[in-house]
Amino acid sequence: MLRIALEFDNVVVQPPALFDDVTTPLVFIVGAQRGLFELKRAGHLLLLCSDRANRANRENAQLDPLVRNGKVRIDPNVWAENRPIYQARYEQMLAFCQKYLSKTLDAIDDGQQGKPAVDLWIDTKSIGLVPGVGWSRILHLYGANT
Repeated sequence: MLRIALEFDNVVVQPPALFDDVTTPLVFIVGAQRGLFELKRAGHLLLLCSDRANRANRENAQLDPLVRNGKVRIDPNVWAENRPIYQARYEQMLAFCQKYLSKTLDAIDDGQQGKPAVDLWIDTKSIGLVPGVGWSRILHLYGANT
């Protein structure tokens, strides 16, 4: 059994083309729904992680250590203007997971811990940018039939 963290956008779902589009229904990446089910069937613990859970975007910009130490400057007015979009994107993710993955995921990142300690990260680099790696390869390596 592995503790597996999976990125939401570009690994589980194809995000809408426009960042602020929170009304177009989200669509699974090809193979993702079956892949998640098979990983769960193999006995792995599945943690869904996402930048959508970033509390610095949704609650307080000072939660970002780069903002807090002055390395990244933000315009408080722009942050306040974008905050509802970030919150809506997070809620969109939660609703999607409740509808389609409620019995598959063991937990969904809420942005409180930071990067959790897991055995395996499946993110856009591992599934989309590395040639030959995709959901079929992930299932070959970590699925129930391995």
